[in-house]
Amino acid sequence: MLNRSSYKIITLSFILLVFCVSACDKPDTANSDGPPQQQSVGSPEAERPNYNDITQSTANGQRIQYYSAPFPLKNLSLEELHTKVTEKNAAAMAELGRRYARGIGVTRNLAEAQKLYIQSAEAGDMTAQNELAGAYDYGLLGAVDHDKAVYWYRKAADQGFAPAQFNLAVAYEHGMGITTDFKESHKWYLKAAEQNLPAAQNSLAKQFYTGRGVAQNTGRALELYKKAANGNNTEAQFNLAVFYLLGEEIQKDEKAAIELFRKSATAGFVSAQNNLGVCYLFGEGVSVNYSKAFYWFDRAAKQADPDAVFNLGQMYQNGAHLEKSLTKGYALYSIARSIIQAAPEKTSSVTEPDILDSITTLKAQMTPSEIAAGEAEIPKVMQEYGIVL
Repeated sequence: MLNRSSYKIITLSFILLVFCVSACDKPDTANSDGPPQQQSVGSPEAERPNYNDITQSTANGQRIQYYSAPFPLKNLSLEELHTKVTEKNAAAMAELGRRYARGIGVTRNLAEAQKLYIQSAEAGDMTAQNELAGAYDYGLLGAVDHDKAVYWYRKAADQGFAPAQFNLAVAYEHGMGITTDFKESHKWYLKAAEQNLPAAQNSLAKQFYTGRGVAQNTGRALELYKKAANGNNTEAQFNLAVFYLLGEEIQKDEKAAIELFRKSATAGFVSAQNNLGVCYLFGEGVSVNYSKAFYWFDRAAKQADPDAVFNLGQMYQNGAHLEKSLTKGYALYSIARSIIQAAPEKTSSVTEPDILDSITTLKAQMTPSEIAAGEAEIPKVMQEYGIVL
């Protein structure tokens, strides 16, 4: 019999999703779990920046999600850009810097990219200022320098550039290059949220929910989660789903919760994938479907989510949908424990004592040879899920 309480479903997400600028390469969308790439900003209908789309990349081994800063001269030819650069056109310098940073139509040259970004930023271009700040923040063009990042974020933020306002708020919230100050963080999140930046609306909602930097106000948090979710922010969709599932400050609506979980999960938000798996496993808002439960746990596990890895272990131990395998369950429990040990700051519901209890219970059912087989299975399962610790 399945034990509902033993499966790990988390509540509101307070994972830091770092949003920076796009100095690193955009991935091929065919290989990305994220939303579609940002629309061209060079066309007349896109003169007003649209910050709703999220792209993903990797910088120095760190997975980053970020809003692409708008480059208004994106569609100009290389020849036209060079002409404008010689005329000291700041937007052209920013666009040419972007191309050198990514190797678009030119040989990738980070030193040249940085030089062009600096020239454009010093000329007052907000896009370049934000881009340069992100490069300093995450070492995308060389050494990490949080102090310089804050300097350029502030330059762009003071000009009303929403992504920079958001990034400056993150810096204040987490003490990156500046003293932690939740009130200042709140101020800048609010400015960006008022410009309909979904990431800022989501972060502002979290502040209202927790009372960090502002008086606690769950109703206001809910209102902001709705706005951010409508803007396709996957974390906000997840958090709003939890409100509907629990009936907190809103009428309980399991159907709405599942729809939001599914949107967020399909876009690659790992907590939504795990929770959707739990919903299918126990028929919470949907019919029980072990196959779909496994599917979502499997997707989340491939992002090294310890809750999902643990839940897969439970499915193998109990033979839910899968052929019962104590050795596979043992391996998955062990891997979930290793993930938590490798990243203790990572938000998860399952704890190391939870996992140790499950391993102890499982080992009592296993022979010494089965335990040895479980140990041997660990590296195979890690390879299967692409988990590197």
